[in-house]
Amino acid sequence: PSTRMITAVIDSTTNLLGLPPFAPLILTIDNIPRQWYDTKKNNNNNMTYNYERLADLEEYTNRLFQKYLLPSSNSLHRKIHILPSLKHMHIAGSVMKGLQLLEVHYP
Repeated sequence: PSTRMITAVIDSTTNLLGLPPFAPLILTIDNIPRQWYDTKKNNNNNMTYNYERLADLEEYTNRLFQKYLLPSSNSLHRKIHILPSLKHMHIAGSVMKGLQLLEVHYP
């Protein structure tokens, strides 16, 4: 899984007026809904397809960690927080997770 789109979005934040250059960025990664990988067969009768999607999500998360976890690997020199979820939280749960991080570490 490519991180090209996320990289483009992060790089584009330099164009946002009023955003301080060292403002933290929070990336949340929502897990795949359990029913998507618990089903026995998908439309192609392929039992491993949904587990492969879960493996792809794991690889994508690892690529983001490798690219943005260390400040030296971050071309913008800003703190990028990557918050993966162990369960499917929907967008509201992901936003709450990010807001809780802000509340605790950036009061």
